[in-house]
Parts: sequence; C-alpha cells; structure tokens
Amino acid sequence: MRPDLHQVDTLAERMAKELVGKNFKIPKEVKWIVPIVCSPFPEWIPSSHKKWWLYRDIPRVCKQTELLEVISRIKEGKSPLYKLSIYSNKKGLYK
Repeated sequence: MRPDLHQVDTLAERMAKELVGKNFKIPKEVKWIVPIVCSPFPEWIPSSHKKWWLYRDIPRVCKQTELLEVISRIKEGKSPLYKLSIYSNKKGLYK
C-alpha cells in the first residue's frame, strides 16, 4: 500500500477508537471517518479492490475536484465504499 494511504489509515483508525485527543474531539453525530489523500495530480490506482476506492469512479487518492465531488455525494447521503465506523456506544469515549 502507498505510504500516504497507510499513514492516513493509521491516523483514521486511531481517531475512530480515541474520539477525544489533545487537539481534537469528534462530535457524537459523526458515524464514520473517510481516510482520503488529496493530490494535485491524477494517481494510478493499482487495483479495483474497495480499499483503493471511495466510489466506483473516485479513488481514495484523489484530486481536489474529486474531493469536492466526494463531499457533495456524502451530503446527498451517498455513503463511500471505504470508511471506518466510529463506535460511539463504548463507555468513556467522550469526556
């Protein structure tokens, strides 16, 4: 996996488990995290596996215009293929 995707996945996994940190607090309304890398250039995507794609036509390593399209689709209620669930029902996650 690309180093940048590995880094963003690692951070997203940590945030999904630790909803409150020194410099952040994920609101209770947030249900999932979408780890994305934004690039100024189109990137080659090595596979059609869902770990590489947000939607069938938008990869997780996306350009700015694609990122704006992702935001638009999420606002329309279209959930991305790749996302991490937040388990807000665990005790002690919110302080």
